[in-house]
Amino acid sequence: MRTFGNDNNRHPRMPAQYSPRQGAIYITALIVSLMVAAFAITTSLIAYRNQRDRVLHDDAFELASGAESAIELALARIADDTNWRINHTSGTEYGPFALGTCNIFYRLIDSSNNLSAGVGRDITIVGIARKGASSYAISITATPNGPAFTCVESSVATIGALQLSGAIHWNTSQRFYISANLNLSSGATLTGDTYVRSTGNNASSIKGNLYSNQPQLTFPTIASLESIYRQYATQIPTSNIPVLTNGSLAIDKCVISPLINPFGGGTNSRGVYLIDCGGRNITFSNCRIIGTLLLLNTGDGSRISSNTSIEPALPNYPSLITKGKLGFSTRLNVFSEATINTNLNPPEAPLYNISNTTLTETYITGVKGIVFISDDAIFDAGNELQINGAIFANRIVSTAPGTLRVFYNKLHATSPPPGFRSDSRMLPISGTYRRVPTP
Repeated sequence: MRTFGNDNNRHPRMPAQYSPRQGAIYITALIVSLMVAAFAITTSLIAYRNQRDRVLHDDAFELASGAESAIELALARIADDTNWRINHTSGTEYGPFALGTCNIFYRLIDSSNNLSAGVGRDITIVGIARKGASSYAISITATPNGPAFTCVESSVATIGALQLSGAIHWNTSQRFYISANLNLSSGATLTGDTYVRSTGNNASSIKGNLYSNQPQLTFPTIASLESIYRQYATQIPTSNIPVLTNGSLAIDKCVISPLINPFGGGTNSRGVYLIDCGGRNITFSNCRIIGTLLLLNTGDGSRISSNTSIEPALPNYPSLITKGKLGFSTRLNVFSEATINTNLNPPEAPLYNISNTTLTETYITGVKGIVFISDDAIFDAGNELQINGAIFANRIVSTAPGTLRVFYNKLHATSPPPGFRSDSRMLPISGTYRRVPTP
C-alpha cells in the first residue's frame, strides 16, 4: 500500500503547482481585462457616435441656416431690382451661391405661374441649401411691402380730368388731387384743399387752398388690382342675377356678406366677390353690401342707386373696384327695412352686433372704403353721395347739380389694402414658414 506524507498531502490527480486561490485571481483578472476592453470599445463607439452625430448635427444646422439665408438673399435681390418680376421666371431655380461649405438656391413662385403679370400679388419664396447628397428647403409667402401709392393720401384723386358743371358742391376733409385738367363751371365748387398737376385755375370756385404744379401721384393699375383681387374672390355667376326689362343686371333687396351670397357660387371669408358683367349694365339698389365687389367689364350705364349701403368686410379693403365706367344716382337719406320690405341684418350679417328677422332697422345710404374706377366715375343729376374713405377714378364727370361729401380715412395710408402698395420690397407673412421637400 502506498502512503502519503504530510508534504504530499494533496489530491492524487491535482497538479502540484495549482492553487484554487491563484485560479480565482486569474479568472478575476480575465474578467476585469474583458470589462476594460469592453469599456474601451464602448467608449470608442460612443466617441465615434458623438462625433458622427455632431457632424450630422452641424451639417443639418448648416443646411437649415443656408435655406433661410437663401430666402434672405431672394428678398435682398428683389429689393435691389426694380424689374425683378421681369428678370425672374416663376418656379425657376436661381443659384448656386456659395455659403460656407454648402450651396444655396432660391425660387420665386407666382400663383398664376407668371411673375411679370402678377404685379402686386403675394408670391411664394423657396430657399434651398445643398451639401453633397444632403439638402434642406423651406418656403415662405411674401407680400408687397414697398411704399404705398401716393394716391391714398388724397380723398378724391383722378388719373385724368375732373369736369364739374352746374350747381355742384363737393367737399372733403382731406384734399382733392387732379392729374389733368380741372374744369369747374356754372357755379360748381370744391370745398377743401385742391392739388393740381398743372397750373391751377378756377381759383374762385375752390373754397380752400389751391396748389399748382404738384408732383404726379402714383396709382395702382386696374390690371394689377384685377389680378390681386381675382385670386381672393368668389365669382358670382351673372346667369343667377335677375335681369331688368332694359337688360341690366339687378342687385336688389338683398344682403351680400362673407357669409351670404344669394346668387350662388359660394361664400367668401374676406367678402370679396367678382361679377363679370361682360359689357352689360349692372345696378345696385335697396341692398346692403358687406365686402369688396370686383366689377369687371361694366356697361356705361352701370349705377349705384337708391337705398344702397356698401362697406368692406375687412377694414382697410376697398369696397368697389370697377373695370369700366360706374355712375352714382344715390341720395343722402336714411332708409328702412320696412320701406323696402327686406331684412338686411340677418344672423349672418348683424348690424352693430344686432341681428333679427324683423323689419325694424334703418340704414344710411353711402359707401365706406376705397372706390376705384378705371374709367369714368359719373355723378348723375341730383346725386347725393357720402363716402367714408376715398374715390379714385380715371376721370370724374358731373354735368348737373349734385353733392359729394368725402370723409377721409387715414387707415388707407397707414395700412394700404392689397394692390395699393408697391412690390419693390416683399415682406414674409407671419405663420407661412414651412419646411418643404427639396424641389
